[in-house]
Amino acid sequence: MLPSNNEPFGRVLLEAMYIGTPVIGTKTGGIPEIIEDGVSGILVDYGDVETLKKSIIIILENDQVRKKLIRGGDETINSKFREDIYQRKLENVYDTLLDVAN
Repeated sequence: MLPSNNEPFGRVLLEAMYIGTPVIGTKTGGIPEIIEDGVSGILVDYGDVETLKKSIIIILENDQVRKKLIRGGDETINSKFREDIYQRKLENVYDTLLDVAN
């Protein structure tokens, strides 16, 4: 759970997904770039304590939801944040910047 009001990236969410832990984060900063609500985790509004509590309870009590979020987290890690994919994206950014500079 990352109930932050200002989180530029949210690496702890990726670490949790990597080890098979369902995640909850707020709809701030870079968190929505990591979590697809209802697919790879649950997003809540910052400060919405009731929704946060309900989300925790759902994950703890509903096996289907928990397993779905774990699978979604694994897919997110493997499709967006694996080292080779991340390196390729970074190289594309540099290639684009170098092309613009020339």
